Amino acid sequence: MPVRAGGPVPADLGDAAALARCGFTGALGQTLVVPTASGPELVAVGVGAADEFDLTALRDAAAELARAVPQHYRLGVRLSDVSVLAAGAAAQAIVEGVLLARWAFTLRKKQPPRLESLVLLAAESDLAAAAEGARRGHVVADACSLSRDLANCPGGIMSAARIADVAIEVGATSGLTVEVFGKDELIEMGCGGLLGVNLGSVEPPLPWAHIDIAGTAQADAPRTWRPRGATGFGTNLLIELALKFSPVGGGSTA
Repeated sequence: MPVRAGGPVPADLGDAAALARCGFTGALGQTLVVPTASGPELVAVGVGAADEFDLTALRDAAAELARAVPQHYRLGVRLSDVSVLAAGAAAQAIVEGVLLARWAFTLRKKQPPRLESLVLLAAESDLAAAAEGARRGHVVADACSLSRDLANCPGGIMSAARIADVAIEVGATSGLTVEVFGKDELIEMGCGGLLGVNLGSVEPPLPWAHIDIAGTAQADAPRTWRPRGATGFGTNLLIELALKFSPVGGGSTA
């Protein structure tokens, strides 16, 4: 439950004086777990002063919520507690914050549970926007988690060939076209740098996986300047296409 510094405290959490005696002031990033006689534990999360509260602060607060109760695998957030923000954007920020805070890198085949469900409670008039926001947040968090996994995996395991396999898997589930180029194709294209990097490897010459995230739409668009390649459109385009083609469904549970 978000609590602003110097602001009112939700009735479910008690009064500000009781929280202050526990050292909780509502400063940005502070958390305090409040046990209840019956029902789930409540978590007071500081969101700072009113003029500091925005989507970034909400995302950070959601992450602190997830970290404050690491043994809880079912979490819930009331969007009415952050009604100053649009329901869709708030839902996306909360899902991103919680899922990325629960991310952990492990090489064990049986991974420990991280999160079973995240329930967002929204007013009926905000359900559609909240569901779409939650879906977007899930897609973005999944993409970020995959990037973290790839970056943290040791090179002896996540070889160039394995990265190409991952690219093919991602393309198959996301509706993206993936091309994998081997040694002969790389020589023909003059990619000596890529081949040189692989000279010390015991594996065959590294493949190069190209994921077509733009198609011809960007190249065909009328403009007075000519882009220098797909990297000129960068991460925002990739996220938009991932959101468009992702199999993750809507709903207020991520």
